Order: sequence, then C-alpha cells, then structure tokens
Amino acid sequence: MPLARNAAMAAISQPQFKLRWVPPAERESLRAAFVQCLNAESSSVTAEVAVPAVSDDDDYGYMYNETASDVTQCGIVETEASSYLAEPDR
Repeated sequence: MPLARNAAMAAISQPQFKLRWVPPAERESLRAAFVQCLNAESSSVTAEVAVPAVSDDDDYGYMYNETASDVTQCGIVETEASSYLAEPDR
C-alpha cells in the first residue's frame, strides 16, 4: 500500500477526521479501501485465535468458541465500518 494510502487509512480511522476531509468524488473509493484494510486486519487476527479442542461428551458436538466464517466476518466488518463512518459524532 502506498504511503499516501496508508496516511489516508490512518486519518479515516481517527474519529475526529473520518471522511470529512475527503473530496466527495473520492469518498466511496476510500471507504471501500478502508473496509478492505479492516477485513485484512480482521482476518489476520481471526487466524491467530486458536479454537480449543472440544470433546463430544462435554457439549454434544457444539463449539462455543467457534469463529464466524470469512463471509460472515466480512459482512460484520463492513457493517461496523459503515456504521462508524456514518456516525456524525467524533
């Protein structure tokens, strides 16, 4: 990611700036890039989380610490990012 794009993602992640400083013509592309960065970070964090082994006797085969699928996780991240960016508060 180019340095300017990194700086843009850092500014967007700051509640006092968000997308306020971005020209209207570029907002959607930077919003999409922001969501993509969050998805990449989320998937790397999810991959690092170990799911403990569970025996069938303890909980009838259900795993309580199971992580969401990649598709569901991407949807959650996009929803949270959209909510964050739409929120007018700092």
